[in-house]
Amino acid sequence: MTNATATHTPGPWMVWQLAPDSDAQQRAIITTADGDEEVCGVIDNDANARLIAAAPELLAALEYAIIILGRDGIRPLLGEAFTQTDLDQLESAIAKATGR
Repeated sequence: MTNATATHTPGPWMVWQLAPDSDAQQRAIITTADGDEEVCGVIDNDANARLIAAAPELLAALEYAIIILGRDGIRPLLGEAFTQTDLDQLESAIAKATGR
């Protein structure tokens, strides 16, 4: 399972802040890092904009975690047992993000 199979616009993405609207609300759009392609239209919440912009890196981190945790089977993580349920949650998040 790799990010190469995803059909979304490749990351990294960045947040571009727009001038506040008439209600003085800060607005943003998400673009590719070079600014050449708009990924997501106007977002009215800065925290949501940052989360959306981080999506490609978050997906890559989940995919990497699956590889690391699955290489030798489920193994202890930070002194606690990492269960199949935990691994299933990672895989579920990847499936949701990639439409699988």
